Amino acid sequence: RLLVHFYAFLYFANGLQDLWTKRFVRDHLRYKDELQCAAARAVHAVRERAKARNPAGNPRGFFDSFHVRRLVPSFCFLNKDDIASHVRWCCSIVRLA
Repeated sequence: RLLVHFYAFLYFANGLQDLWTKRFVRDHLRYKDELQCAAARAVHAVRERAKARNPAGNPRGFFDSFHVRRLVPSFCFLNKDDIASHVRWCCSIVRLA
């Protein structure tokens, strides 16, 4: 297994070719089709919900998202105040949904 990304060894002078190659590898070589299809269904459902919440102002169902990492081994090195702050932050995000 390589310890660096595959594109560390490649250079494309054409930016479009570079993007196409990286997307091809991501979509067809790295992840299974079932996972890609499940992700597409999830995005479609979120867009439908966004459209339903504001049909006039958001007819295309645009939405914002962000990634929150789950507990990782480094989390155990945080002190109790950091953990409490993290829990409060996560609870405030849940209320927004």
